[in-house]
Amino acid sequence: MINDYPYRRVIIGFTLCPGLAGLLSGSVMLAEGMVSEDVNNVFELTRMILLIPLITGVGGFVMFCIPALAASIIYTMLHLFKSWRSYFFITLVGGCVACLWSLIVFGSHVDVQSTGPYLAFALGAVSSLLMAYLVLPKKPKKY
Repeated sequence: MINDYPYRRVIIGFTLCPGLAGLLSGSVMLAEGMVSEDVNNVFELTRMILLIPLITGVGGFVMFCIPALAASIIYTMLHLFKSWRSYFFITLVGGCVACLWSLIVFGSHVDVQSTGPYLAFALGAVSSLLMAYLVLPKKPKKY
């Protein structure tokens, strides 16, 4: 049964998780920019709609692909299946990995009152939970 585990799908899916988090944050920035009064014309609005989610998605992937790959390898080694326990574990690990990596990368620029690590935790947790729902296999029935 373990030989049927979709290693490649799980590793690729969770490695792409930072891109999904970037798309999520880019969509929030896009929504904020669309209601802003600073947008003067249709060209600026079109450029925002096309570029912001793309740039944040690629930027998130580039910045966080290494810890996401490490986490995805851990998930495949544990042979996680769709269950509440797996979802909770992946959400917690994804958030912690994103938070710790942001502290490592931006550590000297983060003060106690900064919201950056908390935002990284939230984006890592939400994108990991969504990806777990999409790529984890169903648990096989025992005979």
